[in-house]
Amino acid sequence: ELLSKGIRPILPGPNEDELSKLSKNTDDYSSIKKYLNDIGEWKYKLYSRLDNIRLHCGTLCELNSVDVIQKHTIPNEDEGSLFPTVIVPNVDCPAIVGLEDIDAGDMTFPRDIPEELSTFYSLNGIIRFHIDNYIRQDAYLGGEAEKSLWKTGNVWNEDDINEAVAEVEAKTLTGPYGLDETNEVAESLYQVDMKGKSVLVIGSSHPWIEAICLFHGAAKVTTLEYGEIISNHPQIQTETPSTIRKKYLDGTLELFDGIVTHSSVEHSGLGRYGDALNPWGDILAIVRGWCMTKPKAFMWIGVPIGDDAVLYNWHRIYGKNRWPLLAANWKQTGKGVKFDSTTVEEVFSRDISKWENMGVLFEKVDPEDYDVESEK
Repeated sequence: ELLSKGIRPILPGPNEDELSKLSKNTDDYSSIKKYLNDIGEWKYKLYSRLDNIRLHCGTLCELNSVDVIQKHTIPNEDEGSLFPTVIVPNVDCPAIVGLEDIDAGDMTFPRDIPEELSTFYSLNGIIRFHIDNYIRQDAYLGGEAEKSLWKTGNVWNEDDINEAVAEVEAKTLTGPYGLDETNEVAESLYQVDMKGKSVLVIGSSHPWIEAICLFHGAAKVTTLEYGEIISNHPQIQTETPSTIRKKYLDGTLELFDGIVTHSSVEHSGLGRYGDALNPWGDILAIVRGWCMTKPKAFMWIGVPIGDDAVLYNWHRIYGKNRWPLLAANWKQTGKGVKFDSTTVEEVFSRDISKWENMGVLFEKVDPEDYDVESEK
């Protein structure tokens, strides 16, 4: 199926002679067994999943080099823009949201990025790798394990969250990244009118972002996280990938007015939090959010910013090359207050050791409204 779409599979599989042999004698699995022994069962299963993701992901997962990305890029001439807009047509939302392979878990990943995947992670060699000697395994376990982040673990009580909202107003809430960063996010989100809105928070084991959204007037906040969280706050609902997928596919999920995600998606697809390796994990997390939002929805993304890099298996750093791809089909409309004290050139040229979490605001766009060639 991939070859029929002009896509070269990661997993080549048995050659034509072996396939011909199998077609004549379906009881002879010797060639398959040999192939599995050569490549290893772990790689076979991983690459099979990734090829299936590519089959359903479409164009989005084929933007694997700067040259190809530029063919889908239009300039953003608004004052204060940081980067252009990437337009990807024909996003198959039911296929992408519904594909369980995207949410596969795996804690048996290698110490290095497999050679067969390096081109995808690096955008054909543009993004550099830094392999850390210490491999992180921080799978979200819920319960007692999360009390280091929130005093009642994965149970969020109404009084505690209301107290956190009051601390946002007083500028005394110390989120997981410290007081200054919490206040920077809260200050930056004054650019968004959240009053009465429904907000999706992607990735949050500590309800600091939720408290900020409620402070800004959100009527309802839905948290999407790998592990189960129990919310006893009437304005906060929690979902796991499986529960939100089911609601989306059966038509019971109400589309959101906007998305807030901070220091989350940069980990997707690197294995640190128990997710299987996936070079497009971060991009797919955001495009799923695009599928679950209303037209012209807003989105705040806070991620590590600097010169493009993959710090395996900790997180990615987003520079001028991967940032636009991460925000495909979203147009930048604002930026975090931290950008006011520095230049774009300086931010995107920072060394690996000097990255910072910085946020950017976007508005959802409909790719059908754009003719990329004429916009260029």
